[in-house]
Amino acid sequence: MFSHRWIVGFIAVILSTDAYPCQRADPVSSVDMVKQADVIVRVTAVEYAVAPRSPNMRTTGEPDSAIHFKVLEVIRGVMQPELILPGYLVDHDDFNDHEPPYNFVRPNGREGSCFANSYRLGAQFLLLLKEKQSGGFTVNWYALGPVNEQLHSTNDPWLRWVREQVPVGTVVISGDGAGDQTVGSPDVNVLDGWTQVWSAPTGGQAKQQVVA
Repeated sequence: MFSHRWIVGFIAVILSTDAYPCQRADPVSSVDMVKQADVIVRVTAVEYAVAPRSPNMRTTGEPDSAIHFKVLEVIRGVMQPELILPGYLVDHDDFNDHEPPYNFVRPNGREGSCFANSYRLGAQFLLLLKEKQSGGFTVNWYALGPVNEQLHSTNDPWLRWVREQVPVGTVVISGDGAGDQTVGSPDVNVLDGWTQVWSAPTGGQAKQQVVA
């Protein structure tokens, strides 16, 4: 049998390990983070695409569960109308408690892994994504940065600030034509201004936004 002293020592090691803060070599810069993001989208957390294997156990790292997001707005890059990313669905808010523009991750990402991995069901989030060499996208690329912040509304100050940092250009929601939606669709929003729609080489539609 394990001695009481050994068990206490083991628990102490676990607790002390979890207590180490996540660190990065340079300060978080929202400006640099936005510049480096390949794709920026506003989404809603819809449901689990893959449920957690153990609902009562959560990791601060990358979960074994995956969330289905509905894309509401493409601010930069090319994105399908639907997106799946690793994460946990929760029933509570996790708003950033700093003043925008944020230079720190929301509270869930301060628990040891450098990244927030929980999303409130039905809530909207602003995702700053990087393309993975293996394909797909990830939010786990800018440690301690606000890469997946929950939004208070469609007029959220963080959302408005990020929009202002991104030059208005080509916005594509791909889907080989079948899933493409026009700019006027209630499910797809771009910044105000004149728009032009034409056929993209992939068979989808490309919308060029020009500020009036």
